[in-house]
Amino acid sequence: AEVDTSFVSWEDWADVEDYLQRPSFRISLEMQEEPRETIEKAAIFARAVGDCILVVDELSLFYGEDRTVGPEVSGVVRFGRREAVSVVLVSQRSYDCPILLRSQLTHVVAFRTVEPRDIDYMGDIVGRDESKRLLSLREHQRIKWDLTAATRVGVVEE
Repeated sequence: AEVDTSFVSWEDWADVEDYLQRPSFRISLEMQEEPRETIEKAAIFARAVGDCILVVDELSLFYGEDRTVGPEVSGVVRFGRREAVSVVLVSQRSYDCPILLRSQLTHVVAFRTVEPRDIDYMGDIVGRDESKRLLSLREHQRIKWDLTAATRVGVVEE
């Protein structure tokens, strides 16, 4: 089988330096240790590399009931723009997003949801009337909100 050289496993951390010499690269971390430790290392790495996008999928694996954000993740979210680091957070439930991370959002994309807690939580972000629009979305439709705009009217997309 052909080896995908765009992947570096966490155990081969020293090999990451070779990838930093490339004009573009991708690093995917699989959690093989404590989730908090993984996301903290990824945040440190993203700021050290700079000019990158840190994508955190399945946010609830990192922040379940305990929504405490450590200094490494807090630093990349609050100050990552200095190093040109963008952060993309993905979660099945909006409620899984700690308030510190939520407070720094510039855009929100959401699909249909009927869970009252999630609707309320989204209402805190985009406004009550806007969050209720999530109830009427069809399959594969989504609403995208630009939180930097003067008004928070979401655009429905297919």
